[in-house]
Amino acid sequence: IRFMECEAAKSLIHPYVDGELDAGHVLEVDQHVARCPACAQAVERVRAVSSAVGGAGLRYSAPAMLRERIE
Repeated sequence: IRFMECEAAKSLIHPYVDGELDAGHVLEVDQHVARCPACAQAVERVRAVSSAVGGAGLRYSAPAMLRERIE
């Protein structure tokens, strides 16, 4: 079994948290995070920031006129 190194895992943390990885990479990151406390903590920090930003009401809805012009 080949295990993912921390540097590779760190480069995938954001897409991992955002659900942007394929199943193979998700499995690799899952396995790495399960045995690496530092990377597990990094995942939790990214999740916390993502949750805070997502819940802060920072989304912008384009005015109907702009939407019509774009479409």
